Amino acid sequence: MKPTGIFHFLTIVAVCSIFRVPVFSQSARPVVTGINAEGTADNLITVSWILPKERQGIYVSGFKIYRNTRPIKDFRSLTELKPLAILPAGTISYTDTVNPSVEYYYAVLSLTKSGTKETEPLFYDEELDSGTEQNAGTLLEVLIPGVNSTVIGARSVYYEKKQLSSEKTAAKQPTIEPKTYENGEIRELPLPYVDILGDGTKHEKTISKKTQETASSFIRQKKESVRTKKLSPYIFDEDLISPPGGDDYLLFDILKTTFIKKKYSDAAVSLQKFLAQNRTKETSARAAFYLGESHYFMENYDTAVSVFLGLAETYPQLTNRWIESSLDLYRAPIEQ
Repeated sequence: MKPTGIFHFLTIVAVCSIFRVPVFSQSARPVVTGINAEGTADNLITVSWILPKERQGIYVSGFKIYRNTRPIKDFRSLTELKPLAILPAGTISYTDTVNPSVEYYYAVLSLTKSGTKETEPLFYDEELDSGTEQNAGTLLEVLIPGVNSTVIGARSVYYEKKQLSSEKTAAKQPTIEPKTYENGEIRELPLPYVDILGDGTKHEKTISKKTQETASSFIRQKKESVRTKKLSPYIFDEDLISPPGGDDYLLFDILKTTFIKKKYSDAAVSLQKFLAQNRTKETSARAAFYLGESHYFMENYDTAVSVFLGLAETYPQLTNRWIESSLDLYRAPIEQ
């Protein structure tokens, strides 16, 4: 059994996520919320967030901001990352200088101290003396994707301008409209007939009526198959039978009560809550995959792709299939 305090904390996270309110109240830990990252200039990305509410006996003394080229999924992901900067209390945004061709993910964690709020602001930059960091405060080791870490990658405006320019250039190129044949019709001859012998003899068609009918049927079937279809839900073998206990059982219970019943919105909330705590590596990977599937079936295809990309090394062939389907559906929604 998990400690009652942790269970209560996770319940608050789930409820607040459903009703789209800040995850942490005044009585909870001071975690920033509403994180957002977007390109603001040719080589700049601005990260913004909502300040946590103050709590009696403890105050936010600053913030640490992190950056990575892959989604920052949990606190363990930060162990190999150096913070971009330590910012003073009250800061609500940070502008990062980036490589225009790279996609970035960000996380903002609170630094706290006991007592009353100090008047002198704290500022630390990686180019300055790192000794200042020792007085910054205690790092609050809570990281929740979508709350204080971004789940969608951000690029600079330069990259977006480059894409737009390429699209405009392509649009200016002259296009030749191909002749269309309705209802599966095809041209009578594969190529125009050339009278090489010069005898002026009218030759018979090289395609029989039966062949034309077969080809027409194939074309109609091909048109139907072009329409993208959703994948069926995928369940790992480990989760088909109820395990004796531990993390595997908690995941099994989530799947049984939400995912299997196609309650994908509830499944996403429960899985996010499940992944917010330290779990075994194997169980966390499967839970994250189900989270990606939940967003896929909720038609949040951009979020699903982001989740699946984070699992590409663990399930390379499986994630590749779901990523391709997510991108196809995102660009060409299914006709109901």
